[in-house]
Amino acid sequence: MPLSVLFVDDEPQTLRGLQRLIHSAGLDWRVSIALNGEAALDILGQQSIDVLVTDLHMPGLSGRSLLAECARLHPAVLRIVLTADSEPQDMMTVLATSHAVLCKPCPSETLIGRITRAVGLRRFLDPAEARALMSGLPHLPTIPRTYLTLHDEMARLDPSESIIVSIIDADPPVAAQFLHVANSAYFAPRAPIQRTLTAVRALGFDIVRAVVLERGIIAQFDPAKLPHNFDSAGLWSHCFRVAALARRIATINGGEAGERDAAFTAGLLHDLGWLILAANRPTAYRTIAEAPRDLPIADRSSLERRHAGATHAEFAAYLLGLWGLPDRIVEAVAYHHTPLAHLDPAIGSVAGSVAGCDGALLAVHVANALVEAPADDPLRGLDPGLVDHPLTRLHKTEWIEAARALHP
Repeated sequence: MPLSVLFVDDEPQTLRGLQRLIHSAGLDWRVSIALNGEAALDILGQQSIDVLVTDLHMPGLSGRSLLAECARLHPAVLRIVLTADSEPQDMMTVLATSHAVLCKPCPSETLIGRITRAVGLRRFLDPAEARALMSGLPHLPTIPRTYLTLHDEMARLDPSESIIVSIIDADPPVAAQFLHVANSAYFAPRAPIQRTLTAVRALGFDIVRAVVLERGIIAQFDPAKLPHNFDSAGLWSHCFRVAALARRIATINGGEAGERDAAFTAGLLHDLGWLILAANRPTAYRTIAEAPRDLPIADRSSLERRHAGATHAEFAAYLLGLWGLPDRIVEAVAYHHTPLAHLDPAIGSVAGSVAGCDGALLAVHVANALVEAPADDPLRGLDPGLVDHPLTRLHKTEWIEAARALHP
């Protein structure tokens, strides 16, 4: 079945341009168009639509109202905003009802890439009922505004350190946590870091973004409204330890800088799915959390799908992918318990340029296995298919030593 996309805009010229864009790209997509929100709702009610791409400012039913109605009536439809609106206060309400926001004018490759990514990520939530469950969850975090502003500045050809510092310092809770991370033993500063600028230079842009993203997500949830057995502090402490160790393991494995930083970001976000489940399906979360900790991964995944519709890894990966995070980060989150699920049968080996899939995935999986492993069996949580892999035999002693050094 070809992908079905509905474009909504009150400018006929814009709609014709979007149709030409899809046609010239040679894509086998079924494209529908609507000049207003009312017509779009009629089409959604009569046709099977995979993706809705809408403007915000239209006469009659506005784009905001259309997004809300689509979320209520057709939760499985992926909702993307294409707008010239740039007011931060206004956009926060849009972020809450959409999966992605793109600014006009939008390069064709960006629009097509975002739609393709959103649809491709559905492989993490199959069957369709699970995708609908994810789209219809009432308490999903939105991508933090501070992160978006920071990302835009860092993406410039000549990013300004002073602007980056001012963005971080304008969000005091984020700034405080940022300095805490920079001064932690994991990054071993030679002297205490007291200035944001020094921390930015010490950590690098990718780690800065990761910390700002993680803090911005946490700030959106009230701990008092989460299940009583949800240990927020414990969860994020675990995630930070996994992130730091994953970065160290990627370094040991010979990963390049981008791979090391991706490992850190994915490690920091790998258990975001537990927060999503706790906030949206508290009864299911309590049932899953009460299961034995040593339950085999396959059995735990089955338990999560039975009670919540998908695993915590799938929920997190889907959301991060829709936010536009790089594929290697999304995939490392999705497969952090099951790295061999990422295996290309034609290659016949495992993770990384050395072994078959991205090295960030391998690093996060190993770090997650090691970070709370018993001292007498540190590799117990490793995927059985990796235990005798040449890469494991080569580096396992260094991995274990790194884990002990970071987490004495």
